[in-house]
Amino acid sequence: MTGKLIARRVLVLATLALTLACLQRDVAGARRPALRDEDLVLVRATCEKRLDLAHATARAGRPSDALRVVYVVDTPALATRLNAHVAREPGLNETYLSWPDRPDPRKPGDSRVAMVPWLAHKALGDSYKWLLYGDDDTYFFLDSVRELLRDYDPELPYVVTDVLWHKRKRYLSEAPRCLPCHVEPAYVEKVKVRPDKDPPKRPDGAPPLHFYQPPIPPPGCPCTPELACEFTLNVTGGRQALTKPMPRKWSPETKYWGFPAGYPSKCDYPHFHGGSGVLVSVGAMRKVSYEAALRCYYDDTAKLTAKPGSLKADAHGDRMTSLCFWMNGVALTDPGLGLSQHEHMNQAGHVFDSRAGSIGALERALKEPMSERWLWSVMYMGAVHVGHHAKSIEMTWQLAELYPKVRAHAKEELKQKGVLRRGELDAQVLRRGGKWTWDAAGDRWDWAPGPGPGGKEDGEDEQENDDEEEEQESGASAQPAATGTWADVDRAFQKG
Repeated sequence: MTGKLIARRVLVLATLALTLACLQRDVAGARRPALRDEDLVLVRATCEKRLDLAHATARAGRPSDALRVVYVVDTPALATRLNAHVAREPGLNETYLSWPDRPDPRKPGDSRVAMVPWLAHKALGDSYKWLLYGDDDTYFFLDSVRELLRDYDPELPYVVTDVLWHKRKRYLSEAPRCLPCHVEPAYVEKVKVRPDKDPPKRPDGAPPLHFYQPPIPPPGCPCTPELACEFTLNVTGGRQALTKPMPRKWSPETKYWGFPAGYPSKCDYPHFHGGSGVLVSVGAMRKVSYEAALRCYYDDTAKLTAKPGSLKADAHGDRMTSLCFWMNGVALTDPGLGLSQHEHMNQAGHVFDSRAGSIGALERALKEPMSERWLWSVMYMGAVHVGHHAKSIEMTWQLAELYPKVRAHAKEELKQKGVLRRGELDAQVLRRGGKWTWDAAGDRWDWAPGPGPGGKEDGEDEQENDDEEEEQESGASAQPAATGTWADVDRAFQKG
């Protein structure tokens, strides 16, 4: 009898292991283990006179000391002094590195801004999954970042942002980029036909604007300059550039400085906005070595010098970092939540520099009813640029106090409406046994459940998953999975 029981348990465990293995290969359908604090690293360049602001944007709202912070300051002496302080306060879990200023007095810290990811990676090795990279006045909403990244594979080379500069404009939908690897073709097709959520305002009496269907970037597995460039040339009618000997120039900086030797694509590169924030996977950092980064920024990598007046000497740090990734085969990935029919992307759907990420908007959300669109904006907002001014530090701490209250409120409102787990991120991935459709009248995605593998409706499994998530957040313990149903598999992933 004992032998039969053992054999039965072994069979159940083997079945569950096989199911888990299959799900891990099915990127679109599986939920990855929830990101832990130790999987994320905040990285930022700063200097002594802005150190108070850098500390505020890194420490405010920090969930635990497991989340690490790497600062790169302007002098070795300052880094040594601050590391000595951290040694006496181990709960801070902060590391201070240094990198010299540029000779250019207008942008002295831009070389430091450019080198931050590689200095952090060199110091920490592969002990993380994502770098949260921004200026010292960039504030990240960490719970939303975890939600945003839940389906991403950090082993792929990802540089994630939806604030891209292209043709001197910040939100052009045609900018060279990709969607995440896990986005399903059905989602892309639905986005092509959904109505515009945020049309541009027109003066009274002005003729109406006419727009073509939105250009939808391809899923990038990985996103390469060639793939991103071909998308832009296709949607703008410039495909003939693929056969030309010289790449297509769009930015004034490229027209002034030209392309570096070995430029990899037939079109100009976009660049992210450092103040808005960007998420960089460990896979992207492995793709571009520290030595390769030095060559991106310096002509003489031993002396850390560049020819005066050159691209390397004068360009902004976020532009140079974007170019460095591009030159080494990594293009930008758009989360895909702000795709819109008009020329500029849907502002309400932005993840970075989100319109929901302001003190006024958060305070209002606690007092007044919010539309589903704004509820989801609160759930997904990843970062905001607080700026550098007299009230920046006070604003940062206010944001940190308001954000968890508003997010909990938004989550409860979505649950009461019956649409929790029915948001844009959910629509991007294949739901088991169900079907996504765009409800134009309701301005939202609708999910029709179908029979799931466990003999239940998928909706039942989803409710169990929601309950499990709430148990995790409240600290309740869950029993180990005993059978191979989808709900059990999800629980196993969540515990991972």
